[in-house]
Amino acid sequence: TVLMRNLPGTISRAHLLGLLQKEGFGQEVDFLYVPMDAKTGKNAGVAHVNLTSHASARHLRKRFNGFCRWGVRAVRHCNVSWAAPEQQGLVASVERYRNGAVTRTSILNEHQPAGGGDAPTRPSRPPQGYAGISAGKAQR
Repeated sequence: TVLMRNLPGTISRAHLLGLLQKEGFGQEVDFLYVPMDAKTGKNAGVAHVNLTSHASARHLRKRFNGFCRWGVRAVRHCNVSWAAPEQQGLVASVERYRNGAVTRTSILNEHQPAGGGDAPTRPSRPPQGYAGISAGKAQR
């Protein structure tokens, strides 16, 4: 699990997922959360991304450190780091946000964490209001 920092404020979860797919990570991402401010519609400049393997996560770190081809007007260069040890993996990522404020039905779907996919470690029950990733891995 990695944290992508210095995202341009206008990047949405869907936009970032599209960039990850374009760069070859579409089938490797099984969890994605881009915290958004509901009032401004802008993100907090960070994304929580889990990948299906450690090798894929290492490759994403290498590929996106210094990345600046966001497809929007921005001068920010991405910084990618490992998430904290207790936040590593799909189950930990899902559990962190399970039934929390960001997964309430009053929060727009595109502002919620997305994931689950077909990963073998997928939790037995999704969080209330939890959105599956709409591209890449199919939600069962």
